[in-house]
Amino acid sequence: MSARSITLSWSTQEVQTFLGIVSEERVQKELSGMVRNKKVFQHVSERMAAEGFQRTFEWCRIKSKKLWSDYRKVKDHNSRSGVHRKNWMWFDMMDAIYGHRPGSLGREGGINTATSLLESMMESAGIAFLISLPRNPYAHRTACL
Repeated sequence: MSARSITLSWSTQEVQTFLGIVSEERVQKELSGMVRNKKVFQHVSERMAAEGFQRTFEWCRIKSKKLWSDYRKVKDHNSRSGVHRKNWMWFDMMDAIYGHRPGSLGREGGINTATSLLESMMESAGIAFLISLPRNPYAHRTACL
């Protein structure tokens, strides 16, 4: 039977362990931009087994897609004004992993993404900064005529 034809729920501890593994920098780098990610999920499956949870790479891939889909739904819903916010058990962990990515910023979050990402990176590094732009971007140039 294929992994998609069986519905087997994951325990809270299993999902926490899974998200902990998936959130690791090495795993995120390998998943970023990869179309074929079987090897990455094989690694995740092996790490899950080392923690006492037996999940195939297929199950890990399916769980990842399901969590991402649920995260996007909640994020999009909560970004709309005038709606009651949805709560989801895994939202904070997923947002910590994927919230900085342009594809996960919700309907209104695409504006000034690079600046927001830079600011959050600088803040997490404990670096204070101030960005100031001149009114006239050509004010520093002198006439060449």
